[in-house]
Amino acid sequence: MQTFLVGGAVRDALLSLPVRERDFMVVGANPEQMLAQGFKPVGRDFPVFLHPKTHEEYALARTERKTAKGHQGFTFHADETVTLEADLSRRDLTINAMAQDESGQLIDPFHGQADLQNRILRHVSPAFSEDPLRILRAARLRAYLGRFDFQIAPETLHLMQDMVMQNAIAELSDERIWQEILKALDTDYPELFFKTLQEINLLSVLFPQLSAAGMAALIRAKTLTTDPVIRYAAVAHEGPYLRVSPKAFAELRDLVEKYFPAGLIFPQLTPTLQLDLFKNLDFLRREERLHQWVKACLAIAAHFPESALNHALKRLKQIDRRSIALAYRNPKEIQAKIYTTELNALLSESR
Repeated sequence: MQTFLVGGAVRDALLSLPVRERDFMVVGANPEQMLAQGFKPVGRDFPVFLHPKTHEEYALARTERKTAKGHQGFTFHADETVTLEADLSRRDLTINAMAQDESGQLIDPFHGQADLQNRILRHVSPAFSEDPLRILRAARLRAYLGRFDFQIAPETLHLMQDMVMQNAIAELSDERIWQEILKALDTDYPELFFKTLQEINLLSVLFPQLSAAGMAALIRAKTLTTDPVIRYAAVAHEGPYLRVSPKAFAELRDLVEKYFPAGLIFPQLTPTLQLDLFKNLDFLRREERLHQWVKACLAIAAHFPESALNHALKRLKQIDRRSIALAYRNPKEIQAKIYTTELNALLSESR
């Protein structure tokens, strides 16, 4: 029984990046032996175990066979006869198909270290095409490694283009696609994810309305915030695409699409229209979302009047609505007085 560190942890260590999590492969063992040593099973589709002390994941070396459509349409074989190289041969990219033994020696049967040094993303074998999710994962990895300027190997690019042409992406649910988009938005170079989709002709499928303006908005958004909700609203402001989750992403995107034009000319609006805009944005109950909306709009247009909006918001927040509510008994009178007071606050701001 031998244990190897595998995958992203090996790759990131060789790039001197922080190792976020470690995954281990066990060769020469079966599930019964793992259980006997105190490991806790967590995988239903293939044998994955948690270490009894560190709680890190240990997976038995396995092979897989495509049996149905989709990224889950595989059957797995895992026992003590499966070799390290057999397991690594089924991985997606060469830079993810390296292992390190317990003494620190690198095992690299598919020349991942050379591709790492040459900044190349290259598929390990034709098995790459059996899982359409790997298209999105390769694009996301390019975004994650953006500071190193990785390029996709020509043969891998052609394979990904062929998969797109064959509509392999249709095998994936919107939710699974969205999970990869979300992870890409959370990287330092999210635009490289969308650039890769464009290179393989997938951008027009997933984001048919995304223009150069949307890409430029995303690049500005990443300099303003790390919040993926804002970044998504900026890049997708020209039109809805997938059914996204959680709800906050769709909500902010819709607000940006609907109210960005009014916000852009906010100083020229009448106080009545300014107040309507704030109320439509639910400024009292959802102030944090309002600030997200402003940031997304600022990413779309660098000259967006952020200062004017913030000054007006500050005046509206200074109103003592509780005192007004205590001074009047009729709910309609309270509502009318609050509205008049809010309007006057904006009128004084515009003078």
